[in-house]
Amino acid sequence: MSKERIYMIRAGMRDRCNNPNNDGYSDYGGRGISVCEEWDNTENGFENFYKWAMENGYREDLTIDRIDTNGNYEPSNCRWATMITQTRNQRIRSTNRSGVSGVTVSNEPGRRKKFRATFQLGEKRVVLGSFEHIEDAIEARKQAELKYWGYTKIV
Repeated sequence: MSKERIYMIRAGMRDRCNNPNNDGYSDYGGRGISVCEEWDNTENGFENFYKWAMENGYREDLTIDRIDTNGNYEPSNCRWATMITQTRNQRIRSTNRSGVSGVTVSNEPGRRKKFRATFQLGEKRVVLGSFEHIEDAIEARKQAELKYWGYTKIV
C-alpha cells in the first residue's frame, strides 16, 4: 500500500516528528510532538494506524488532525477532519501577544482602544471591533465563533 494516500499520511506525520531535515520538523518534532509507539513502530505500525483510520472515519477528502495542537499523534488525540476544521484548529502563533486567537494588541503607544478582535470568514478577514479591555475583545471573538462555527475554541 506504499502508493496509497493513507500510507503517505502516516509517512508524513512520522517524518515531521522524527526527521530533523524535514521542513516542518521545527513545528512538530522540534516542539516535542511525537507519533505514538503503536503507530510509529516499523513492524506493525502501519497496520495499527490503518485499522484505527478505518474505524474512525477515514475518507479521501479528510486529513489527520490533532485535537490538542500541542499533543502527540495518538488515537485519543487524532481525528479525520476537513481542511476548514484543520484551519480553525491551529495553535496560537508565536507572535500573538494576547494569548487568544483572533485578538491582537495594538502596537501604537497611547492608543485608547488597544485590543482588536478579528475573524476569518472564508477569504475575508472581518474586524469585529476595537476595545479598551481584552475581555471585551475576547467576548466579541467568542460570539463570532459561535455564530459562524456553532462552537467556540475559547474557554
